[in-house]
Amino acid sequence: MKKRILSTAKRGGALPFLPMLGSLGSLIDGAASVAKAINDSKAAQRQFEKLQIMIARWNRAADCISFRTNTDSDCISASINTDKA
Repeated sequence: MKKRILSTAKRGGALPFLPMLGSLGSLIDGAASVAKAINDSKAAQRQFEKLQIMIARWNRAADCISFRTNTDSDCISASINTDKA
């Protein structure tokens, strides 16, 4: 029995490129995941920096309240009402 060989298989055609397309797709997916990881890391760093600023403000305000000073120029100079109605 003689095997029949298609003419497109002799010339190459598109079939030999199909595995390379799969490899190329995997490579692109890998690059996209690396880019996503970098962007997520940068976003997390920015969020962490904002949180640190908020914590510093909170601590400063807590210090001003706990010391109850109005002479410190860094503190809010509003008087604290201690009278109970």
